[in-house]
This record gives sequence, C-alpha cells and structure tokens, in this order.
Amino acid sequence: MIDSQLKRLKNSGMFTTFVEKVIAKYSNKQYKNRWYSRGIDPPENLFFFLFDYGLKYGRKCTKEEWSKYETGFTSTMCYCDGYYFSILNGQGTVVHVTKEEASVHI
Repeated sequence: MIDSQLKRLKNSGMFTTFVEKVIAKYSNKQYKNRWYSRGIDPPENLFFFLFDYGLKYGRKCTKEEWSKYETGFTSTMCYCDGYYFSILNGQGTVVHVTKEEASVHI
C-alpha cells in the first residue's frame, strides 16, 4: 500500500508542495501544543513517508553532503528534489527534513 502511495505522489507532480505542507504542519505551534498538552510527542508519520519517497526516488548523499547536513545522531540520509531526508536515532527515531541551500552565483 505504501508503494502505491509513493507512486501516486510521484505521478502527481506535487512533491515540493506536499513537502512544504508537511513541514508547515509539523512546525505549527498549535499542532505541537495539542499533542504536548496530552503528554504525547507530536506524531510525524508523514516525515517517515517522505523519507521512504526519498529512498525510492532520490539518491544516496555524497561525503560532502554528509559533512554539511549530518548531526551526531544521523544514521541514514538521502537527497530528493531539493530536500535532504535524515533518520536521527537517539532516545527515539525521527526524520529530519532539510531544504537544500540555494547556491549563489555571481
């Protein structure tokens, strides 16, 4: 079922829009506070979905990209269409999404 959803997102041409909406949702203070007020860490399941998308349709990161975007907790990282998706392992596991920094050409 996940594979069909990944294909559906790929075929929609709406990847960037979807990523930005997910980032906005999970960055929203109201969203976070609604979960924290119940004593629960806010779920971020769509980030795991996006990581799966990055693995399927993206590429592995180069050594230079690892040096630039990794943290001490990064175990896996991939790049897809302008975004880096990292799995961070600590007391739990989360996906961190980073938008590629724009290069400035003079």
